[in-house]
Amino acid sequence: MYQNVLNRYRREKSGYDGERSLNYYFNFLPQNAVFLHGLRIEEMQYTFQIDHLILFPNFFLIIEVKNKAGLINYNSETGVLKCFNNDGTYKRYDDPFIQARIQRFKLKKLLQQSSFTVPPIHTLVVFSHQDAVLEIEGHQPDLIISQRLPWRVSELEQKYSTTYFEKDELIKVGKMLKNRHKPKEENIVEECHIKREHIRNGVWCTNCKKFIMKRYKRNWHCPSCKHKDDYAHLKALEEYRLMFGETIKNSEAREFLQVSKDVARRLLKTTCSTYVGDRKSRVYRLSQT
Repeated sequence: MYQNVLNRYRREKSGYDGERSLNYYFNFLPQNAVFLHGLRIEEMQYTFQIDHLILFPNFFLIIEVKNKAGLINYNSETGVLKCFNNDGTYKRYDDPFIQARIQRFKLKKLLQQSSFTVPPIHTLVVFSHQDAVLEIEGHQPDLIISQRLPWRVSELEQKYSTTYFEKDELIKVGKMLKNRHKPKEENIVEECHIKREHIRNGVWCTNCKKFIMKRYKRNWHCPSCKHKDDYAHLKALEEYRLMFGETIKNSEAREFLQVSKDVARRLLKTTCSTYVGDRKSRVYRLSQT
């Protein structure tokens, strides 16, 4: 079970790191644009997610990010994408442009439904890993490494010369899309069938992150690195919220934080802004930090 969770974490983190790695190159793009990152929109008939959407006055740019290392071969005629391992074996992936084009179609439909002008919508597939080496069979200028992003955008600005939006209009489109944004809600504990007893109780050291801290004289102490932290329980309660939900009882806090009843009550009262019920049946709401 642990290995399955670890593998999923690595996949999620790889995608997240790949998307964030483009932030440096965004500094070299025209700043009259509106930048939207991690956009996810749910509609009645469809849901779509875009890694990066940049709204330029002349065109909109969808960027699909891939964070893969090594030799990457793409055949522009067949759409076959291969990622090679050091031993010469490879893994085949779906054509990344199909996903980007589906995103473009759904974005176009949403803009039309919202009575906005639909400018040209261009799609790029960007490999963000510093060790990625692209080998393209045929002609495909929109499959690039991240370092090429500023130059490719400059080329697109020359290609799309007609202005469709002023800056204030771009901001309106951006606000509409932001208001439609809905983060994906996932419960990893349930999806991975993790039981409550599988989760170790206690407040992990906020410094070395290897040992459970002890509560002593209203402070948290690490028995190994000797680190002290008045507010280490905040991190622990945030982790509880992510795993088990936004509500917690005194008995649950006692068990999870490994503290006494009175200490749990005091920590919850100072940490949680709202609660319901009397003292015996009180339920506290954990706010997002």
